Amino acid sequence: MDKRVYRTQKAIISAYLELTSRKGKFTIKEICDLAGINKSTFYRNFNDLDDFKHKAVDKMSEYIIEHIKDVNMFYTDPKAFYLDFLGILEGIIANLGLDVELSRLSSLILLLTKKFKVLHENNKNISYSYSRTLFLNGGIVSFLERNGDVLLSEAIKDFKNNIDLITKYSIALMNC
Repeated sequence: MDKRVYRTQKAIISAYLELTSRKGKFTIKEICDLAGINKSTFYRNFNDLDDFKHKAVDKMSEYIIEHIKDVNMFYTDPKAFYLDFLGILEGIIANLGLDVELSRLSSLILLLTKKFKVLHENNKNISYSYSRTLFLNGGIVSFLERNGDVLLSEAIKDFKNNIDLITKYSIALMNC
């Protein structure tokens, strides 16, 4: 991707996240003003606000799926998988500036569940189980959300502090 396009999209995403944390409703013009771009630049990248939201979530899920080293690790070494997964989330925060409240990630979780299902179905070395895939996503997210609507970075720290307990639950589930 062209560096200018990347910077523009990052500025749009950052502006969007800042506005969502400050107020409920806002316009594309407000996003563009905060991002320092013209509305025409926004519309060159996205059809409308819904298209932007859809593409932003899709980019995040693609980033996560692309950076998972080995989904089979969830079954062979859950702790290593979780640490890898949390590292990817930290990369999203660091590289994309997306340290958002967990409630803003609900559509991302649904999309990730679908992508994990496809990833499992395409990997013949994995004994695919939809319930395990749901736990992979839902279990992580449920734990992250247990303290309410906190920033992703705070939830990651909490997850890491409890990773041994979470790993035990994962292993117990796989042995059911």
